[in-house]
Amino acid sequence: FELSPQLQFLNIPISFAFDYSDNLRLGASIIGGVGRSALNNSDSPPTPSQSNRSLDTQAGLGFNLGAAYKSGDYQIGASYKSKIHYGFEDQIDLDAFVGSFGTPLDDIPLQTPAEYGIGVSKSINDVAIVSIDWKKIDWAQTGGFRDFGWRDQDVYSISFSRLFQKYKLHFGYAYSERVFDNVEGESGN
Repeated sequence: FELSPQLQFLNIPISFAFDYSDNLRLGASIIGGVGRSALNNSDSPPTPSQSNRSLDTQAGLGFNLGAAYKSGDYQIGASYKSKIHYGFEDQIDLDAFVGSFGTPLDDIPLQTPAEYGIGVSKSINDVAIVSIDWKKIDWAQTGGFRDFGWRDQDVYSISFSRLFQKYKLHFGYAYSERVFDNVEGESGN
């Protein structure tokens, strides 16, 4: 028995930002989200209770907060993005895993994880900036992903930006570790 999940999220922020002072900028967003999910059996022949389900579409709502402080050639920023909750309906027959087929499909409450981070940038001159960032993604505290053993994730990045008249060149490198282990050969029997 092997599940073939389909999971899609689209988040659209409506953002507001303002200069609190000459050095401090504050921002906030309301995030409207749309999520789509289906969990189907990819075995052949498929188990009737676990296949041929279409994507369930649900809406979610969250927010984002941020601040940036500039002093000379340096700028430090911090941000927080809330979880967004989605209640997907008729996703999977959990009773089928213990041999009881034909029961109603179960709902799966999923969330996108909360994220928070900080970053520091330095202006090298009027056209070049180097940035270092850290972000924590709270997979282990997120409904749905926590249930499948996902771990929290630290993401480290470094980037370089250079302005060329009307164009900006931006490149960088990000590092993070895997948030879950591969598990093969497990059976519900």
